[in-house]
Amino acid sequence: MKENEQESLISHTQSNSRDSLEEKEKETLTEIDQKKKRYLSIDLFRGLAIVGMVFVNILSEFDNTPS
Repeated sequence: MKENEQESLISHTQSNSRDSLEEKEKETLTEIDQKKKRYLSIDLFRGLAIVGMVFVNILSEFDNTPS
C-alpha cells in the first residue's frame, strides 16, 4: 500500500514540476517578445531620424531654400 502512495506522490510531483516549467517557459517567451517589440520601435525611430537628416541635406542643394 505504501508503494502505491509513494508512486502516486512521485508522479504528482513530476507533473507539477513539468507544469511549472512550462509556465516559466511561457513567461520568458512573452518577456522576449516584449523586448523585441521595444528594440523594433527604437530601430524604427533611428531609421526615420536618418531619413529625415538625408531629406534635410538634399533640400540644402536648392537655391530657394532658406539658409
